[in-house]
Amino acid sequence: ATEDSNNIVIATKDGTPIRVSDVGRAEDGFERPTTAVWLGDKPAVMLDIRRAMGENTVSVIESVRERLKSVQKALAPSVTVTVIRDDSKFIYASVASLEEHLIMGSLFAAIVVMVFIRNIRAVIIASLAIPASIIASFTLMNVMGFSLNNMTLLGITLAVGIVIDDA
Repeated sequence: ATEDSNNIVIATKDGTPIRVSDVGRAEDGFERPTTAVWLGDKPAVMLDIRRAMGENTVSVIESVRERLKSVQKALAPSVTVTVIRDDSKFIYASVASLEEHLIMGSLFAAIVVMVFIRNIRAVIIASLAIPASIIASFTLMNVMGFSLNNMTLLGITLAVGIVIDDA
């Protein structure tokens, strides 16, 4: 019954079992439902998993996805696990967009310098300055402990535009 549910081992940490009673409690009771979750036309259970402050969003999402594979195997065959929202898709798209802007901007800047200045030395300097400044930015971010998040991606995107414009 309830006591049995509270003693269920949900994880182990360094060989120590972590039970339901260590993180919460199971109660045998009835409460009138005040909310409901439906997926399509079927009732569902919703889990909202959020990262802790300072944690990497993408690594948390990838870890949760890996864990969901083993959870799905442990569930009854009639129960399915569906991911409704995944913030890592936006982050991957932002990084891909940044890469695209960097490559295309460097290429176009080199072409413009070649067309208007017609000096191969200036083309080489412009072509090397853009990636070098971005690599230096990522190195400095790593040294200072910054992670890639919405603000730093926006800052890097703006900096890429400025560097390309300056070239």
